[in-house]
Amino acid sequence: DARWTPLRFRAVSSQFPPGSTIKPVTLYTSLAQATVTTATRVTCSGTFRKDVPNAFRCWVFNKTGGNHGEESGETALRDSCNIFFFAAGDKLGAAPLIREFAQVGLGITQGTGLIEESPGILPTPEWLAARRPKMKKYQRADAWNYAFGQGELTVTPLQMANLAATLARGRFQQVTLMKSAAGQRVGVERKPGGELDEQWLTTVRRGLWRVVNEKGGTADVARLDLDTAVL
Repeated sequence: DARWTPLRFRAVSSQFPPGSTIKPVTLYTSLAQATVTTATRVTCSGTFRKDVPNAFRCWVFNKTGGNHGEESGETALRDSCNIFFFAAGDKLGAAPLIREFAQVGLGITQGTGLIEESPGILPTPEWLAARRPKMKKYQRADAWNYAFGQGELTVTPLQMANLAATLARGRFQQVTLMKSAAGQRVGVERKPGGELDEQWLTTVRRGLWRVVNEKGGTADVARLDLDTAVL
């Protein structure tokens, strides 16, 4: 069935734009590069560029015509505010974002050893030179797109699951799905990534906690009815 591909192992082989799931990495990179601080505030008016009113808008503006008002990095994660991340991407630039995406395991297979596994697309300068020859260098708008998970960037569900584990663990680590009868892991060997800075991870984790556990967070419907403490 070429149309519906029922036997396709989508978790490891299908590629999708990551969308807002990439925003925690954008915030981490911005904090680590000091282009944004925990005191930074961006005002969301619903649109990013007055001269381009029909593009680069916040999802809440598209949905209701409203805006988020003043946002910090933490609240921007909670609210998934596009305008904050457009501004963060604009200050940061595309190249640092792409380098950090590589550090957290994007653009490569995760070490499962499955022949179906896709590395996704990480638009490095080499990738752009080969596939976007008329615009080999990063454009200003590339940073806006990559900062909220659009543009040429694609990922697999497995990569994003491992990204969540990376933010929790503090470094990228390969995925092990299978072991031989002798106890040896089956799959491509991937070196562990470098340690992420706990100072900035703490801010990102707090923001992600608020996504689920604060009323109005974009995933508050997923909150578990448990006693949980703020990080």
